[in-house]
Amino acid sequence: MQLNEKPHLVVTGWVKGEAISYECSRCGQVFLLPEDRSPKDAAEELLAAFHDHVGEAHAQKEND
Repeated sequence: MQLNEKPHLVVTGWVKGEAISYECSRCGQVFLLPEDRSPKDAAEELLAAFHDHVGEAHAQKEND
């Protein structure tokens, strides 16, 4: 990853051709799709958690 590249999700786990786990490209923090949600709600929850993570863990690095 280039230092000026923004953090993004990388697929790390697959089950039956479906992505089920992801990680932050910058720090490796793992994010799992919630199993008890509709696919749309699960994706929204995963993205919200990732955006919160980026804001908390990488905001200072983004501003430098």
